[in-house]
Amino acid sequence: MERLVEAWDDGLAARLFSMNVALDEPLARRKAALERLATIHGPLQPDESEPAESDSPAHLAWWLVGERGCVRLEIRLSPEPDPRVQALDVTSIPEPAGTFQAAAATIVRLLGDDRPSWPAALELAKSVDRAAVQRELLAASARCGPASVGRCIAGDGLRKASWRISGERGDLELRLERESESGPLTAVTLLPKAIRAPNLAD
Repeated sequence: MERLVEAWDDGLAARLFSMNVALDEPLARRKAALERLATIHGPLQPDESEPAESDSPAHLAWWLVGERGCVRLEIRLSPEPDPRVQALDVTSIPEPAGTFQAAAATIVRLLGDDRPSWPAALELAKSVDRAAVQRELLAASARCGPASVGRCIAGDGLRKASWRISGERGDLELRLERESESGPLTAVTLLPKAIRAPNLAD
């Protein structure tokens, strides 16, 4: 698949794909979408820091990383002696805007505090339940502890974005939304993803 992302080849596509792929979306449109990835992200290469995911022998999802954001590829294989790709999903995730990335970094720094408080510098829209956001922040701090911002894994980079957060005691996913590039945050969500057992040897 990486070869097709780097440079489309009709012969390779014919060997890789079953007819379902073209039925879901014409190959000409798939080719154009893959060619746009280099413009959006720059040269792409497999991300060795991000493990591939699979829910069955016929499924695989993995990441390519570029100079500006990343791409998630997901395939499902056909049930035949020589399996071919029967479903292909390509998700382009642009690098978040600087102000968005800065907001995420500010929130994650708070997770190292015992009793973090929402900073006045990060404006919340009037529609946001501030008490609920504060409760979520406290719970995330207790679960996660001091943490760092990882990859942006979803969103358009301007109005919606989600990041992987890796902490001393557990991992989270941080989701932020806003109505405009310079507007206040309209949604803040901290989802627990993994809890690490304490090291009893310490």
